[in-house]
Amino acid sequence: MGLISDRPDRFLQFVNDLLETARLFRPFLAASRELKDKTDRLEAVLFNERNGLGEQAVAILAVIGPHDRPSEAKDKGRLVADFIDRCYALRVLQDLPVQASDVSDLVHGTLVPVLRGCRTPGDVVAVLSELVLRDGASIPEATTFGLRGNNAHQIGYLLARATAYVEDACQRPYDVLAYLDRTRFHIEHL
Repeated sequence: MGLISDRPDRFLQFVNDLLETARLFRPFLAASRELKDKTDRLEAVLFNERNGLGEQAVAILAVIGPHDRPSEAKDKGRLVADFIDRCYALRVLQDLPVQASDVSDLVHGTLVPVLRGCRTPGDVVAVLSELVLRDGASIPEATTFGLRGNNAHQIGYLLARATAYVEDACQRPYDVLAYLDRTRFHIEHL
């Protein structure tokens, strides 16, 4: 990269930018481990991690800039995590496989190139909205959607998120992590 030999001052700037970006990423790293505060609205980060979509970190880091305000970085990263969560849910509803390689293609092939140019949360919204429109914004009919032996985790996830959404809309307390506990809640059929 020529940071040391060409211009040593660029090396110091690179290190400072790297440290600042790491500081801005810390809330996402914490959210990927446990859900502490619902007001952060970083639930999708945790859910993506639990669903095996850990490459979301690459896309979040692509959109965070070292000179972002913490609130801007959080908003931009949250939008990216929510988009990845949406893609996951749509694939489950369409009865498509959901594997790490699918997310890798989405992150590296689609998201990172377009997110690097985003400077504001509004830029991220515009880019992700364009991707939604390009892929078709409608929710699939889900004609083959159902519980089978190999998709209980995905079905449980969708049901837990839907239950939490309804409870929140009714202004009732909810615990989405409890809904995800397969020892407490069982799906009979769907």
